[in-house]
Amino acid sequence: MLGQNQIKIYEVSEISTRIKSDIKADKTLQEVFVRGEVSNFSVVQGNAYFDIKDRVSKLHVVMFSVKKEVEEIKEGCTIIVHGKVDFYVKEGRVNLIADNFYVGGAGEIYLMLEQLKEKLRAEGLFAIEKKRPIPQYIFRVGIATSIQGAVIHDILHALSSAKGLEIYIVDTLVQGENAKESIVHALDILNCVQPDVIILARGGGSIEELWAFNEEIVVRAIRNSKVPVITAIGHETDRTLADLASDMSAPTPTYAGKFVYERYMNAIQKVMESTKKLHETAVEYIHEYTTTLDFLASKLSKNELWRSVQMQISHTNILRKSLNNAVLAALTSKKMMLEKLTISLEALLPEHILKLGYAYITKDGKIVISGKELEIGNSIEINFVDAVIDAKVEGKEVKEWKLEKVSRKN
Repeated sequence: MLGQNQIKIYEVSEISTRIKSDIKADKTLQEVFVRGEVSNFSVVQGNAYFDIKDRVSKLHVVMFSVKKEVEEIKEGCTIIVHGKVDFYVKEGRVNLIADNFYVGGAGEIYLMLEQLKEKLRAEGLFAIEKKRPIPQYIFRVGIATSIQGAVIHDILHALSSAKGLEIYIVDTLVQGENAKESIVHALDILNCVQPDVIILARGGGSIEELWAFNEEIVVRAIRNSKVPVITAIGHETDRTLADLASDMSAPTPTYAGKFVYERYMNAIQKVMESTKKLHETAVEYIHEYTTTLDFLASKLSKNELWRSVQMQISHTNILRKSLNNAVLAALTSKKMMLEKLTISLEALLPEHILKLGYAYITKDGKIVISGKELEIGNSIEINFVDAVIDAKVEGKEVKEWKLEKVSRKN
């Protein structure tokens, strides 16, 4: 019989603890995707317990504090589980501690997305150091989104007080089979216009509805853009590859609009401060130069040199008046530009436009922005400055979408 000094005898808990420690040290086991068939599913006190198996083996899964979505998990269904591998020392059992799951086809889509994400990440397309800085001062903004959704209204509402901001809108498909090409083309168009920044936006949706923003050609188009791109896709919980590639990811379209508005107001404030500083510097320089000449003149005797200095003082006064006139003319020019801009902006008011003979169309009390919103037979109202005419759509001709310049600063 072997003595205890010849071999190492372990306690059960020692081996179990060692196994747990080794599993925890293996980083590849701390974030895994595992696919299998569900069996023995149950929910106890808010926690889900079940097995996933294939033809060879079975793995126990534990998911703590489950939500209503676990109702999708059924006996025998195929599931992909995301989580980390752990060892339960008390029972000597390997568990998969899950934090998320994908049932059926959704799991396949998510895996495909993860594979593409890792490929693009390896190329450096999501690297922080490659992101372009958003300009501190914004005077021109391009927007790529659908003009039929609520998103464009949210953004324009956030920018409504930015009088003089140039806004360029490209009507863009944001969902469906042709959406990815439409998004890339919209970015190309806006790069030709060269605004200070581009907002790429759409509302929230499922992973399938947002899939166009996970397409590789869209990610590459964002990175190849010469203009910084702000993505505002869905809600805060929605996160696409386009968000990872963009120079800034806004939680909502409204937030993106407010961000641009603040940068525009910063630009206007900077222009006003620079103009004021220029005027103050000119006045200060004239004052110092005149004071110096007056001091020198007081030190001279009343002779020919004095008369010469008097002539210089007279010349200086002329220069001072000329400089004052130049500064005044510059300020007057800025004032006229501001008044002209104000007149131009007032001319854009709905009341003024209607007085020129224009009208706008409403349907069910809402303004119709695009003819795509109307169908033959729809009842509409034609709104003039002094009357509202009821009408019905008898015919419809669809025109190709094009770049629309909404406003222009002077």
